[in-house]
Amino acid sequence: MEGGVYVASADAPTVTVWAVGVAAALGGASLVLGFLTPVAGTLTGVIGAAITLSSYTGPASGLVFDRIGALSVAGVAAALVLIGPGSLSIDARLFGRREIVFPTRST
Repeated sequence: MEGGVYVASADAPTVTVWAVGVAAALGGASLVLGFLTPVAGTLTGVIGAAITLSSYTGPASGLVFDRIGALSVAGVAAALVLIGPGSLSIDARLFGRREIVFPTRST
């Protein structure tokens, strides 16, 4: 949704603005569904960092695309890449659930 707001708020959207908006929309939808979570999280984190570092300020009424919000999205996306998908995600259905088992310490 915010990807569409990002594109619609530009006076004359360039190819870069379109690419960022579409990538943000696809990354967000993929994260919500839990599909290819590491790829989508990396994509969303890179887009958040790019928005933070870009000269284009984005929409004034956007929920996420101000500089602090985009940096926050990048941090959350990095955490999702490290944590991985949840048990109800598409990734869990396709690739199976991953369980971390800590071995017992023998003394």
